[in-house]
Amino acid sequence: MTDPVERAPLARTRPEWALRRTVALARRPRRSPERWPTVLLLALLAGVGMLVFPALPVIQHTATYHWDGAAPAALPLSPYRPERLTLTVDCAQAGAHPGQLLDTVRAVDEDMRAARGRIALTGGALQLTLRGEALTTPVPACETMAIDIDTAAVTVTADGQEVFRHAGDLRPAVDSLSSGPGVRGVSATVVADTQWDSSPSTLKVLVGTVSAALLAVALALAALGNRPRRRWRARFRAGVDDAVVLGAIVVGVVAGGATDDDGFIAQIIRTPGMSGYVGNYVRWNNAPEAPFGWFYELYARWGHISMEPVWLRLLPALLAVVGWLLLRHFLAPRLLPALTGASRVALAAGFTLLWLVFANSLRPELWFAVGSGIVLFCVLDALHRRSIWPLLVGALVAGLTVGTGPTGLVAVAPFVVAAPALWRWLRPTPIRALAVATAWLASLGAVVLLMFADQSFASVLSSNRARAEYGPIYPFWQDVVRYWKLWWSFAARQFSVYLTVVALGFLAWRLRRRGAGLPGVNRTVSRHVVGGGIALLLVMLVAPTKLPHHFGAWLLLGPLAMAAGAQVLARRVNATAAAALVGGSVVAVGLSLHHNNTWWKLSTLGLLLDKNPLRIGPVPLWPFVVLAGVLLIGWLLRRRTAVHSGRWPIIYALGLAVLSGSQYANFAQAAAARGPDRYTMASAALSAIAGEPCKLERSLHFEPDPGRGALSAPDDGAPDPFTRPATSGLLGWAADPVAPDRMETGWYVLPDSVRDGRWPLVIAVSGIDDGHRVTVEYDNGTERELVPTRKTLATSDLSDIRLHPSAEIARFRIVAESDGPATPDAETGEERAFVIAQPRVPITHSLLDLNGRESVAIAWNLAFFAPCLDTPHQGNGRVEIADYILSDSEQPGNMSYHSRSGGPFAGVLGLTEPSRVPLYAKSDYTEAEMSAFDLIRLVPGETVGHRLDIELGTRRRGGLEGVPAVP
Repeated sequence: MTDPVERAPLARTRPEWALRRTVALARRPRRSPERWPTVLLLALLAGVGMLVFPALPVIQHTATYHWDGAAPAALPLSPYRPERLTLTVDCAQAGAHPGQLLDTVRAVDEDMRAARGRIALTGGALQLTLRGEALTTPVPACETMAIDIDTAAVTVTADGQEVFRHAGDLRPAVDSLSSGPGVRGVSATVVADTQWDSSPSTLKVLVGTVSAALLAVALALAALGNRPRRRWRARFRAGVDDAVVLGAIVVGVVAGGATDDDGFIAQIIRTPGMSGYVGNYVRWNNAPEAPFGWFYELYARWGHISMEPVWLRLLPALLAVVGWLLLRHFLAPRLLPALTGASRVALAAGFTLLWLVFANSLRPELWFAVGSGIVLFCVLDALHRRSIWPLLVGALVAGLTVGTGPTGLVAVAPFVVAAPALWRWLRPTPIRALAVATAWLASLGAVVLLMFADQSFASVLSSNRARAEYGPIYPFWQDVVRYWKLWWSFAARQFSVYLTVVALGFLAWRLRRRGAGLPGVNRTVSRHVVGGGIALLLVMLVAPTKLPHHFGAWLLLGPLAMAAGAQVLARRVNATAAAALVGGSVVAVGLSLHHNNTWWKLSTLGLLLDKNPLRIGPVPLWPFVVLAGVLLIGWLLRRRTAVHSGRWPIIYALGLAVLSGSQYANFAQAAAARGPDRYTMASAALSAIAGEPCKLERSLHFEPDPGRGALSAPDDGAPDPFTRPATSGLLGWAADPVAPDRMETGWYVLPDSVRDGRWPLVIAVSGIDDGHRVTVEYDNGTERELVPTRKTLATSDLSDIRLHPSAEIARFRIVAESDGPATPDAETGEERAFVIAQPRVPITHSLLDLNGRESVAIAWNLAFFAPCLDTPHQGNGRVEIADYILSDSEQPGNMSYHSRSGGPFAGVLGLTEPSRVPLYAKSDYTEAEMSAFDLIRLVPGETVGHRLDIELGTRRRGGLEGVPAVP
């Protein structure tokens, strides 16, 4: 087709040079200097809105409890102290029967008892003991007296006239309300401390929405006002390594180990439906996770579908896939323009290893890592293409990453490393530089809208004070605690960190060399990788918690450094490089093998080397591995010539692949060895996928009535010595308390259910010591001396001892010998009678039978594995009293039931009578973890049944308005 310009008359046609100039001007990037002042103004307005957002009012949901004084009533508050407590006294009735008007604590917890409140009327005087401080005031003649205790003072009024006032916050801890015997005419009103149960006000929603909209417009104008120097081109080609990593992630989600905080977080994400906000269910009086932890809201909504571990881990697994794609197809090509096979293997092996150890979890390290990776890519892309848009997107992602936890500050590192280059780029146009800087700060601060979405600035400060008060909080100079904990962590956690340190250190060392120090590696990206690694160490230094988990933020940087190391070794380099990377890695792995490979709780079931470190016979192997690494380093350093270019990168990459693959293989063999019937992470996941969830609850069985399983009398005609009541429906035998005594039963037939391993033989005993012995003799000539184990909560005098005779044993008998009087306990001084109960075989019910009928408080370290039980609620300023506690520690319930950690349920144990219910893992007694469970029945006390009237409401509270102190 002929061009119209060519067909036009010559006199009306522009010269050729003018036409070219017109086309060039049309193609030239349009400069819109007027847009940058607009961007600056909008970003400033958005930033101001974000600054004032935490100080805006919230709507607090209030709960007021009314006690009529007729009978004691349970009121386990969380936080322990109410916002306000008012006791109203009818002077005539109370004066007729003076005594204790109010007692607020029945807990067995010592700190709770020390913080109790007691108000008594004796001898015409009112005596108040509040948090250990005693106050006394005479009582004038009156009709009605009111004692009001709030955050400011203790005030006593008689018929509306103030007669006593004591300034100071003496609000007592409250878990119940009761008065002395015969006391009449008292009632109380308790305003619970619900400072954290709040929602945004209309003004806060409006300001947040407008600020977000202004920022969005500013970002759009900034993007339109800057045309990149280069066009962005995405190159994505799936490869074998993508398939391998995706398969590893699937295996890890189904069968991989858990971390020690997964149960902690599994309980946290239940709280929005209970408390109305994301709170720390386990400790700190259920303080909100704000300002950090916005991603728990996503987990909470995800958990509404199912709380099965395989489902909960699916959401972070999807994020891990995003992280891998970012690493493999966006970051690695920028670091290594020509990826070798060894580099690909090292990249995939490093990622799958670090992901399985640290990021196959509900913890935030995965968010730190992926957020940092996105920011790094945005910064590199912005510098490469001279594009403003990725710079601002990176700031937004960096802010969101910081909002997931304090360690998320590592996401700001790419901006710090790139600061000189960014300044050189933006400096020539001051208005643009100022506008971009303002928009960058506003984007970084946008996370404030999530941090303070339903909390006020004052309430967040209060929650942080509570965390600091309860602890554990470490100063920066105690960061060595983190490395000490790492040294005693399981082997896989250690060598994944040590290998990353070696790779980052190698990259930093080679980066210092000019020219050929990093052949085939982009030096600019290398500086970012090393800078990010160093930034994590600095951020961890100032972090308040000292946990080795935080090394998981190296999830992307570690594999990048490993791949770069393999790339460097692939070129003809000197022997020192091979010694540093390969030899150093061997030493690092050797050091980690000093510890066993025990993963967290039930996720370690069936694993190899989870009981003892790697050894040959009685000799530990780790010193020999360390020595081999040292010898390798020495041998390489003695070589003066360059090393072979193809051997060492393959050795290094294959070594990483073997280490990573061994962990997946270990979990696979554990699942195969224990099979589908016994509990593993894999069997639980596959059962849930097949439509049979609650694997752990189905595997555990409780024995509600031990007496039902008592064995019948011996079959050889010998007299039955068990004739007196012992415990829980069982009969028993008791030794003479003064003189030596001996008892020998006849021969009992061993039931088939014991011989085939389904159930244990159980014998309850008391008083065993050096002078009082019990032996079980079997008909094959062997015998077993009984040794009792005791725990701290709900342990009766009789302690169950479980025996697992072999299949060839058909009969057994019991022999007891007493040397005389009982021996006092070395710790308590108690003398326990020497008693033996009837032998029994348990008759049980599945733990799942409790679901839907009774609530079970699950210890935080087990909550991830037991998703189907109804846990007690926290809400309206108080906690629910559970029917049972499921635990595996010497102190069942641990943190949640102890006030020193701010356990919300600390007051519950004084309101109930705990009793131990035998719990069994059917057909699974070889694994200690499955036999360590405790089920504690909390029998309600006299206070639990009395009903309190509750009045729910709301009130508007300013964002800076003071809140009650916690604790």
